[in-house]
Amino acid sequence: MASSLPKIKERVPYWEAFKLDRSWSPLPPRRTTMKSTFGPQVLSLRCNSPNMKFGTQGLKSFEKMYISAEMTKTKPGNFSPGPAYKVLSSFGRQPMSNCESPPEIKWGTGSRFNRRKGPDVPGPGAYKLKGSFGHQVESPKKSPGKYVFSRQTRDQADKVFISSEFNKIKFGTQSPGPMVYGAITTFGPQAASKNRTAPVINFTKGLRVVGHPDMACAGPGEYKIRGSVGKQPESQKLTLPAFSFPHCTRPLREKVPTFPYL
Repeated sequence: MASSLPKIKERVPYWEAFKLDRSWSPLPPRRTTMKSTFGPQVLSLRCNSPNMKFGTQGLKSFEKMYISAEMTKTKPGNFSPGPAYKVLSSFGRQPMSNCESPPEIKWGTGSRFNRRKGPDVPGPGAYKLKGSFGHQVESPKKSPGKYVFSRQTRDQADKVFISSEFNKIKFGTQSPGPMVYGAITTFGPQAASKNRTAPVINFTKGLRVVGHPDMACAGPGEYKIRGSVGKQPESQKLTLPAFSFPHCTRPLREKVPTFPYL
């Protein structure tokens, strides 16, 4: 009967529960290896880098390799024979069809003609040339114009009409000069109708009128001006209030009733 009952665990104090178990030891470290990024990659996410090698062939065999048309343009004439051919001269006969041979000119070795000149042919200096100045007798040559100096006076030359624009420079030459005509003054009566005559103002010479009603008025300094301080007799001026000092004694002042608010 006693063996069927559950076994009750013994209570452990709380300070014993926080004690470290010195018998526990960590597991030995696991050795792990990282795959290098050089060489073939086993992971599918990574791409294998290309393998670069140094070539072992010579320079001559490498120059014969075709890379591209642009690369070939940088090596023009590498397979030409070099300065080993002869350049033909541009003088004389040209063997090339695209070059034209220059004409060959020679000096003749024949004798002169035995024909004599006729007696009717004039020699050099036998005829007289007409000058290019003055009148020309040959029709293909035009005679130059003749210019002469005129003998008229300046007054006669001024009367010659050339053009209306030229006559503008003569404006005023036929008018009278200064101080020839008398200019009318602008003061006083104007004889010209377009000028207006200015009004004439004179000082009168009559005597004063005796017994005129205006003569009964007082002149300056004859009436008295009322002062603005004190009582004002004129209705349009306001009289200022008058302030004075009281003549009450102290015993009389004490008899004056005092109010609560004083």
